[in-house]
Amino acid sequence: MDAATVIWDASKCLCGSTAKHAAFICRLEDNLGSLRSQWTELRSLRQDVNARIQQAESFAYMRRTREVDGWLRSVNTLEQVMEDIMQQAANVVQFKCFGSLCPNPKNCFSSYMTGKEVVKTLDRVRQLMAKGNKFDNDASIAYQLPCEPVNEMPVAKTVGMDSMLNKVWDSIEDVNAGVIGLYGMGGSGKTTLMRKLNNELAYRSHDFVLVIWVVVSKDFNIDQIMEEIRQKCGIGDKKWKNKSKDEKAIEIYRVMKQKKFILLLDDIWDEPDLRSIGVPLPNEVNQSKILFTTRLENVCDQMQAKKFKVECLTEKEAFDLFCMKVGAETLNSHPSINGLAQELVHECKGLPLALITVGRAMAGRKSPQAWKHAIRELQSFPSGVSGMEKEVFSTLKFSYDSLPTDVDKTCFLYCALFPDDRTVYVPRLIRFWIGEGFLKEHDSIHDAYNHGEDIVERLKLACLLEGEEFLWVKMHDVVRDMALWLARNQDQEKNRVLVQGEALGSSQIDNPERSMMIQRISIIYAKGDDWHVPICPNLSTLIVWGNDCKIDFANVQFLSNLKVLSLRMERISTMPAEIGQLIHLEYLEISELHITEKLPLEMKNLKSLRVFLLEYVHFSLEIIPLEVISNLKGLRVFSFIESRFKEWKSSLQKIKSSFLATIHFTHSLEKYFLEQLELLPFLEDLSITLETATGIKKLLSSTKLKPCVRLMGLYQNKMAASTTMLLPSMTSMQNLERMTLVGLQDNMTESSVNHAYPFSKLRWITILDCHNISHLTWLKYAVVLDYLIVENCNITEEVIKEAQENEDNRNMDDLFSNLRYISLRNLPMLKSIYKKPLPFPMLQYMNIMECPNLKRLPLDSNSARNKLRAIWGEKLWWDNLEWDDQTIKGQFCSKFKD
Repeated sequence: MDAATVIWDASKCLCGSTAKHAAFICRLEDNLGSLRSQWTELRSLRQDVNARIQQAESFAYMRRTREVDGWLRSVNTLEQVMEDIMQQAANVVQFKCFGSLCPNPKNCFSSYMTGKEVVKTLDRVRQLMAKGNKFDNDASIAYQLPCEPVNEMPVAKTVGMDSMLNKVWDSIEDVNAGVIGLYGMGGSGKTTLMRKLNNELAYRSHDFVLVIWVVVSKDFNIDQIMEEIRQKCGIGDKKWKNKSKDEKAIEIYRVMKQKKFILLLDDIWDEPDLRSIGVPLPNEVNQSKILFTTRLENVCDQMQAKKFKVECLTEKEAFDLFCMKVGAETLNSHPSINGLAQELVHECKGLPLALITVGRAMAGRKSPQAWKHAIRELQSFPSGVSGMEKEVFSTLKFSYDSLPTDVDKTCFLYCALFPDDRTVYVPRLIRFWIGEGFLKEHDSIHDAYNHGEDIVERLKLACLLEGEEFLWVKMHDVVRDMALWLARNQDQEKNRVLVQGEALGSSQIDNPERSMMIQRISIIYAKGDDWHVPICPNLSTLIVWGNDCKIDFANVQFLSNLKVLSLRMERISTMPAEIGQLIHLEYLEISELHITEKLPLEMKNLKSLRVFLLEYVHFSLEIIPLEVISNLKGLRVFSFIESRFKEWKSSLQKIKSSFLATIHFTHSLEKYFLEQLELLPFLEDLSITLETATGIKKLLSSTKLKPCVRLMGLYQNKMAASTTMLLPSMTSMQNLERMTLVGLQDNMTESSVNHAYPFSKLRWITILDCHNISHLTWLKYAVVLDYLIVENCNITEEVIKEAQENEDNRNMDDLFSNLRYISLRNLPMLKSIYKKPLPFPMLQYMNIMECPNLKRLPLDSNSARNKLRAIWGEKLWWDNLEWDDQTIKGQFCSKFKD
């Protein structure tokens, strides 16, 4: 190559480069126009993509793809760049210069740099346009998430379970294992193991789109199971309501067959007909899983499952678990106790439920004699009794025998009348105990209620009842089976107590010989055909709730020994006259009914009646004959909560019972009615809702009624009434447990509260639409408060004000120490719950909605450490909260749910 060629080639490159750079200046306005045009198109494309994303995410469990999300962020970032370039270009064009005509080299350089940036940005816009045009189908815009995150479940610390958990997890990952069964004796830890597996699904990597947990139980309800599955599948109401069972099953199948799922079924007793529910069977194509627990090995065989037997613990594991429940203080209290504990553990045969229950019973027992006696008690039953139930029950009976009184034992056995998969309202349970006469040694209703609550707490501490809330409890299914076994004289009198499906079958109740043995029948939310009251002359308790069937009362007069009759059914429209022949009846509940005819006059013969409940019924009080009310002279509890009554004033005058101790009612009461209540000499327990000014004023001034109030609701929506004396009056309501305030016109301050703990029993407070309350500092005196709900209060700025130097600060150490649930909604001025962090040792749920000025929560690293399950709120509010340390926010992030 000669020198001329080299020079020529170099000249061409130099000229090309020079032309390119010159174009940055010369073509600035043209390029700027192209950039404007292309940017306009890109913005329109962004709007279209955003609209399609919003449409996709409006459906349940759809989420935008990472690619489209990144594209949107890139366009949004470029928007700020565009603003800067447009401003810069406008300035340059105003003083434009070209080539040798430019008098100012500085302007020329600015034109060059701006033109270069315009070309670079134009290229970027074109690239984003090309990429955005590829988002032309739904799959490129969004993908389907699991319908909701795995619902983690509380699981106590376990011993000896990790090895089995890993084995089962390996089978979950095994494509050849579609159905997996966990079987073993009651109380061996099957449910605990499956709960741990459920929680593992929240953390381990897997590709299941649906994770569904369903409790089946012996008397399972297919409708309820289908309802739980459909909620997890995200099936809307339009495709569900008013559909037949087959149509619902088809819809479940349509959704589930398209998704990889894992279905966890707890406590099945027979092979479930999954096809009738709509659940597709696992196969190599869908690779879904069904995992279940059962006490029966043959159920695993019927379902062709890969079986895992959940064994009892080894001696070492059993001893570790037992020691965990007894506690080191007890074990170390005497040199002999450790060896005696080994013997006691040996008697439990490694059964986790027995170890936990007996361990709890021995906690605090520091006498060697007590331990030796416990060993003898367990050894008194043969350890090798054939049959799963008796092995479990002979062990669990020790916990039952350890209850301190016969009343505790009787009340415990009574709990078995309620289904194991449903919670029981504690006040209702206690009223049953009162009606049955279990707590009759108390002259005071409040003493009876307090005794009942003490019994519930003792049963919970002994692990015979479960429940963290003071208002609701339930019984573990194995413990319930044991209780029924005991109530039936260890199954020697199997017909003594009939529950659920046992009572619906005619073979039991229509057999004359068997019917003579029946003492209690309980049918609660069970499915069955129309049912007739059986001829059971020794029946003492009949409970029928919420069933779809109709009841034939033709035989009710033959229940000559009936003491308790509880009916909570919408399909009952009339009561039979024969009910008046139940002269031994002490407890009568007819709630949630649609009565269309007057109650029979014959009910006046129920002179033994002590508890009469008419709750959530739809009729006027005039439907109760006045002669009936006036003749119920033994009545102690009379409740008509949330019932539609009228013309009750004259009826009240007919209540002549000098023993009437409890009245519950909700109505727009007048001063006259309260004056009549004051005339009842033994009135002790009053649940009341007031809506009139005269009624509120009368109640707050009544020295007779205020100590009786247990539940109180004050509503000022219809007529304003002064409530300035509310707090001073509440100090006299020493039995007040639950209070609802709606529409109060006054600002409640604690200045008139004149002693340390005036609200010693107040557990539940609801405050709604009270627009003159700026703070609720008086709540510091409610030291046992469990629930706090405050909504729609326009000027509330603080929940608890910080005490000043000259103010009483004695109650702050216990502030909200028992609070389990707090809900604050639509409080536009709220700035503070409390200025300093609080321990919240019992807090489980916090719900904060529409409180835009609440910038801080009273939480630190030591707050709500053990119990907290969820903090609900808006995502934007949560993201903008202020924290002293970001690690504190990190500690609570996993609990936040929007």
